[in-house]
Amino acid sequence: MADYTITRYLKLKIADDLSADAKYNLTRIDALGATFINDVTETLNIRSAADIQLEAEALAVGGSGSGGSITLGTPANYSNIIAYSTSFSLRSALSLPTGASSYLALAAAQSNLNGSLTLGITGASKSLTVTESGDAVVKDAVQTLTNKSLDGANNTFTNIPNAATTATSSNVASAIVARTPLEILQLAPLLLPLTGTPLPPLPPVTWQVAI
Repeated sequence: MADYTITRYLKLKIADDLSADAKYNLTRIDALGATFINDVTETLNIRSAADIQLEAEALAVGGSGSGGSITLGTPANYSNIIAYSTSFSLRSALSLPTGASSYLALAAAQSNLNGSLTLGITGASKSLTVTESGDAVVKDAVQTLTNKSLDGANNTFTNIPNAATTATSSNVASAIVARTPLEILQLAPLLLPLTGTPLPPLPPVTWQVAI
């Protein structure tokens, strides 16, 4: 019986009496085992010493060269995509399939978002919903804003009740004056100091009555 060696990854037996071509082919097949590893949990692990590129309809292997589709999961078996990445770039628009169950969830463990995020939705039947949880300011949600500066010259403030201001009907210095229920402004007396030479008294007035 011929001796053999065991390959590193797929544990293939390569008999010593095989031809050189057969040994080469088995060695190349075993090398794929370093890239595609099926572990004891039946999880397929794909590894590479360099970048990994998926190219559908590749012209080099007889494809159209005009681009194709890469599908993860099936309509009956959805797949979750988990990416541990420092960046995620899309070179074209991201489209969601039609259907009530189609949605895109964006979540971040970091407290800061560097750069910009632009969401564009077209069509009369499309909508973008942002929940009020977290730090987002939502249009119709009841939320409390803190540490915000609003410029009165560039914003319009309406329906502000007196309870939300410092308005008072009392004579308090540097305070907003509130009218009384009779719409009368209560003002403090005006005290004007007189300086200089006082005016002389007015002469007596003589009234002439014709009879």
